[in-house]
Order: sequence, then structure tokens, then C-alpha cells
Amino acid sequence: MRTLITLTEPYWSIIAAVISWVGLMHSYRWTVADTVVNFGWGTDTPWAIGYLLLAILFLYVDWQERDKI
Repeated sequence: MRTLITLTEPYWSIIAAVISWVGLMHSYRWTVADTVVNFGWGTDTPWAIGYLLLAILFLYVDWQERDKI
């Protein structure tokens, strides 16, 4: 029987959190002349925290679904 959430979603969310925290995703900064990428450690901490919370939510849902089986 297949559960609602497979265990690949939390891993992808953790990878997205790391990529966001490093500044490779969601790190755009708008200037007057152009849009630039703002690379650096911890530049997008709010996005990284959001992805980590999403991974925790996926793990929680999977845990709840396993209890029903």
C-alpha cells in the first residue's frame, strides 16, 4: 500500500534549503538598473527555514500515514 508522501520529498526540501541558504536560489536583489544575484552564506535564511519546515511537515505526514497502516 502506498503512503501519501514518499520519502523523497523531505530530501528534496532539505536540498532546496541548502541551495537557498548558500544563495543559489531566491537570492535576487533588485537595483535601479538591473536584477543581480546575491551570493553568500546565509543570504536567504528565511527561504531556507521555510524549506526545512516543509521537510519536517513531509516527515510528519509520512509518520502519521505509517501509523494508520
